[in-house]
Amino acid sequence: MYLDVLGNEKGGIMAKKDSLRTRLLREYAKVSKVAVRDPRNWKEVANRVRWERLKKILWRRYDYMQSL
Repeated sequence: MYLDVLGNEKGGIMAKKDSLRTRLLREYAKVSKVAVRDPRNWKEVANRVRWERLKKILWRRYDYMQSL
């Protein structure tokens, strides 16, 4: 055990990391809420590009939503 910067005890059993697919799906769901179909400014364009990239990775690597 050790103390972090705030004085809280840390250590012990490490939490198991989620799989890459789980993390990608979580991020895809989060970005899907803000990505717009027709972006009008650079922030919306960046969100749309991120959404497209995650979708492409999920489709090609994990066959996610291939029925569409």
